[in-house]
Amino acid sequence: MRQWFFLHIPKCAGTTFIHLLDQYFVQDEILPEHDRFLPLRGWPTEDLRRYPWIRGHFPYTEIVPRLEQPPLMFVFMRDPVELFLSHVEMRRRLFYPDEALSQRVYGKSLDEILRDDVALAYFNNFAAKMLGGTFPDAAPDEDPTRAWSEASVDINAALEHLQQFDFIGLVEEFDASLRRLERLIGLPPIQSYRKANVSPKRSRRSDLDPKTVRKIEAINALDVQLYRSACRLFAKQQEALPREESTLPQTDEVEDDLHRVYPGQGWYPGERHTRHGVIRWAGPEPEARLFYPLKPGRARWLRIEIVNWTDETLIESLHCKVNGLPVTLQRRQITWEDHSSGWVVEAKIPAEYWRPRGWQEIALLVPHTIQPPGESRQLSLCYRRVAIR
Repeated sequence: MRQWFFLHIPKCAGTTFIHLLDQYFVQDEILPEHDRFLPLRGWPTEDLRRYPWIRGHFPYTEIVPRLEQPPLMFVFMRDPVELFLSHVEMRRRLFYPDEALSQRVYGKSLDEILRDDVALAYFNNFAAKMLGGTFPDAAPDEDPTRAWSEASVDINAALEHLQQFDFIGLVEEFDASLRRLERLIGLPPIQSYRKANVSPKRSRRSDLDPKTVRKIEAINALDVQLYRSACRLFAKQQEALPREESTLPQTDEVEDDLHRVYPGQGWYPGERHTRHGVIRWAGPEPEARLFYPLKPGRARWLRIEIVNWTDETLIESLHCKVNGLPVTLQRRQITWEDHSSGWVVEAKIPAEYWRPRGWQEIALLVPHTIQPPGESRQLSLCYRRVAIR
């Protein structure tokens, strides 16, 4: 598949967006590095090219020229004053002992940081640096804040690079941006997402006096120019959306190994299991959904294979809806090829349950999810295959 690249500008809803799109992939398809771009300079180009999904705080100039062909590119932009304030707030409350910047700004007030030219060299025009910056030579393990502070910016290159992005989202229009994402990739409606890495109470543009706002805008003059261009491009991309959803090519049956699931539907990234192939945990929500462009008109059998669980009682309490209508499940315990135990859940779906067009929705519901000891995720059941025949 064509590689995907998300240019994650700090404090631009990127962590929320990443949590969404990670769900589409299997874990080993996702570039493991995210926060620092300097170590990637030492990666062989062929290693960088083998990951279908690259996302992180990586400048355009450090990633895109190294890929074999132009990737499908995503970026979120934000009002430069709000971006600056949120970025400053994050850095002043989090201490990183190996970064000189932390020693300058940790615990400092906004007024103190606005008087600190060394700190401002890092914070200013951060979006422009990411889209059109040239960065100094540095060792992979060097303090990365120096590279950001010493970057030079070509605003014309930044504006040109921005126009190349297939998807431009705005933090201020996050939900509308997701509607654009659905049409771009061909997704069913994103049902849920969780806001992540949100700064706690902080100063906002509306809290500041006009003089301070003007100072921040002057410090970030290139970002102001870039954001205005992003707003125009966002409007054009929104206007280009078709007024109606395109007609989906329909299939008669489904054999789904869960290599891909649609984001925002209650799944975690897939995992590659040595015996079962791709497996997927459902969570953190108690409802996980699958969507298929199935033809209407006849009854079918649904078969779901479960390979792991956080609590076996969840298998008994599992229930299923097809396009919002409940179906009766039959459960049986089986032994897989590797002699491990699992469950098969089946249901007959009446012909009248299918919608005449568009996506057919299979919803799998449990009463709750569980966070097992030593696990950061809220999990319920782990699936490996779904068939509809």
